[in-house]
Amino acid sequence: MAVIAVSIIKTESWLSSALLFIVVWIFSFCVAMYKDAEENEKEDKEKRKTRRKSRSRSRSDSDDDRLPTGWNGTDEIMVTGLKHGGREKFIREHHQEIDSDNVIDLVREPDNRYDRNAVGCLWKGTHIGYIPSGSAQFLAPALDNGMRITATCDVWTSPDGEALRVYLKFSGKTDKDWRMLERVIKQISDYSE
Repeated sequence: MAVIAVSIIKTESWLSSALLFIVVWIFSFCVAMYKDAEENEKEDKEKRKTRRKSRSRSRSDSDDDRLPTGWNGTDEIMVTGLKHGGREKFIREHHQEIDSDNVIDLVREPDNRYDRNAVGCLWKGTHIGYIPSGSAQFLAPALDNGMRITATCDVWTSPDGEALRVYLKFSGKTDKDWRMLERVIKQISDYSE
């Protein structure tokens, strides 16, 4: 294209012909680069689309549909449901009291319309949240079979005060309860992996 343009335009000096040739060549180069970039962008979009589809397929075919456990990998479970029913506000207002007297009562709610394995967490009779459903599916049957455990909590707030977390730590009342609790914790841990 550059050669044709130079031959069509009649110029009087070789310098202006060379300059015109360079300008036309740079323009042609830029157009070609733009077209390549456009094609690459289309290819990238297709690849991203394909990856998204395969990810969503693999998620639905794998164990990634597991219920959340709130398990932190050590010996604590994070309480859920803090945002409902004014619970977060209550916990923020009573943060110091809850931390000093941190015994939490675990109450089975077999008639809960959202989760038949629901285990509520109460502090001095006030509902502050739930055991996450992924953990409750193992904890509820054990509680129904007579396991007696106590839970203590640790209230954590981020330095900026935005995030609020309540972590529970369990302990059995008798040796039998400890053994049952250890089995439940192993089930939760295995399920979380």
